[in-house]
Amino acid sequence: MGQKLSRLHKKKKTYSSRESPPVKEEEEEEEEEQGSEWSRCGGTSGGFSGCCLLGDGQVAATGFDGSVALYTKDGSQLLGKHHGSASGCVRLSNSAVASYGRDRTLRAWNSRGSSSVLFEGHDLPVSGACCIGGLLASGSRDNTVRIWDLPTGVQLRCSRLPRNVVTCVATRPSTQTFAQGSEDLRIRIWDARQCKPCVTFSESPSFALCLDAVDSYVLAGTKGFQRGQGCQLQLWDLRKPTEGPSTTANLHSQDVTGVAYLPSEEIVSCSKDGTLRLWSKDLGPKTTRSPHAQPIFTSLAAYNDSFAATTFQGALYVSPQSSPQEKNNNEKKTRRPGVQKNEENQEASFLDSLVRVLAPASEHHSLAQ
Repeated sequence: MGQKLSRLHKKKKTYSSRESPPVKEEEEEEEEEQGSEWSRCGGTSGGFSGCCLLGDGQVAATGFDGSVALYTKDGSQLLGKHHGSASGCVRLSNSAVASYGRDRTLRAWNSRGSSSVLFEGHDLPVSGACCIGGLLASGSRDNTVRIWDLPTGVQLRCSRLPRNVVTCVATRPSTQTFAQGSEDLRIRIWDARQCKPCVTFSESPSFALCLDAVDSYVLAGTKGFQRGQGCQLQLWDLRKPTEGPSTTANLHSQDVTGVAYLPSEEIVSCSKDGTLRLWSKDLGPKTTRSPHAQPIFTSLAAYNDSFAATTFQGALYVSPQSSPQEKNNNEKKTRRPGVQKNEENQEASFLDSLVRVLAPASEHHSLAQ
């Protein structure tokens, strides 16, 4: 995490939290790659709404203009862009991504854009999706959760629950289950094989906007209300679903829009309040960064030891993955005496990375439109 973070894209104009970024026509004619649905054109016409990291370091991001764009890991090249109605995306594999959004559909892409699978069936906008083996799970504002066959796009199962207006979906690694948040103030764990909830947590004061899960725990970032109410990070224990969150943290002052577990057994979060925060695994606060020109963070995604964050103003930040040699060196360091000192060094390295990602634009590589 100590490597320098690269800024992939930055818009000059900013907007208030209540404004919608304008949709502009492309200034240059799109150059279509033969046999590909990706077009070789510039960044988004507005801010970014979501992102995910692919296994080879490439970054996929969705824009408020409905586009899906694919970037190289260092931001030196925009590999392609598809125009549509996407509002979010999720990693399917090292070379594939699924987008979902306002047009009530999902679409799976490979990194070359040479083929896509369309998933149709939802009655209202799709608000979340995740991959479970050869299945794709999705949730929508139409109160349904649906399971799809990933290679063909065929709907396999559908479950409708009253008041279950889905806000977010997240996979549970190494299981056939996934987590789902809803405006009915509940978080549910679903069995993908039967498309039925197997665990339903007790009501929360505010609903989840983002989720991540590991082992027996589900991590949620919640909606905020007036005077900073809500805006929580919540840690839920699957073994005690009726007892409320086992731990909460209230340091964010606006909506928590992204949460993720890191391999270091730490948690990273982002918020509309313009901060990125690092937490211990039990939500003890560790480090915080607030830039001078506070961005409105809209999403956060992690893969292995790297993470990406997007903003309403049109900035996309990525922390590059460690090289195999660096990973080996880190493992050797953790085996030596003086564990506490190593932990302090790792935290300082992460802090240094956050300083760089939030530094002025002149210190980063910018991808011009």
